[in-house]
Amino acid sequence: PAAAPAAAAAAPAAAAAAAAAPAAAAAAAAAGGDVGSRALEILRRGYGETRSFGSSTALVVLHEGQQQIGIANVGDSALILLRRQLVYRMTCVFRTAEQQHEFNCPFQLSRLPQPGDYELLRCSGKQALLQLLQRAAAAALPQDTPEAAAVATVAVQEGDLLLLGTDGLFDNLFDHEICAIASFFLSPKEAAILGDPSLATSATDAARAIGEAAAHRSRSSTERTPFMKHARQEGAFFTGGKMDDITVVACWVTSPDSLLSNSEDISGFQGAAAVSRDC
Repeated sequence: PAAAPAAAAAAPAAAAAAAAAPAAAAAAAAAGGDVGSRALEILRRGYGETRSFGSSTALVVLHEGQQQIGIANVGDSALILLRRQLVYRMTCVFRTAEQQHEFNCPFQLSRLPQPGDYELLRCSGKQALLQLLQRAAAAALPQDTPEAAAVATVAVQEGDLLLLGTDGLFDNLFDHEICAIASFFLSPKEAAILGDPSLATSATDAARAIGEAAAHRSRSSTERTPFMKHARQEGAFFTGGKMDDITVVACWVTSPDSLLSNSEDISGFQGAAAVSRDC
């Protein structure tokens, strides 16, 4: 497959799929190591340069032109790699594992105000936040950093579909349900084989279809969901879908020849398209 500097998207609120800027990608490449290590280096740089207070899960995927991707993941956002191993069905051939301290409490990168920031918080009337931070500092609560990331290097093939999503996706749809929906999609490679590249399902449409299915399921009070299954395993009573922010990123692995001449998609990943839904 052809090269793309990186494929990524920003996610709302509770979780994120993070991307590499070209400068960060170049610096990571200069650092050497395999593509997974370079994805981690991009995550480190992004974390180190962040100045805003807050927290988020993070998922970085890096593709540098070889037949593999590098992944660095902190938290419960996830990537699944789908491949059409049977004519009529997509199969999940790789999946990242969610990281949680305990049920429904994911790892998160965070930047908290330091003692030097306390006076600003006090002057801003944020006394409750200041007291919470002081108690947390006294308790020496652990803080997740990029070093907690799960790192992987994974082989990809032309025609593969990468789906990145926040927990709002994977709490509401089982992997086999996502595969069933994706089985209706047609990759740029398959469309080219059929002689009509315009038949390909765009990455935008793929992301939208998966995201809409998750949003619909999240509003159900009766259907079986992954979140319901995990909650009951932890002894909690929960039924139906889980209302949450939902972000989906879809990317086809392609060769340049498979893309339409007027395509605005980035080389190598056909349409690193993000669809976000607030439920």
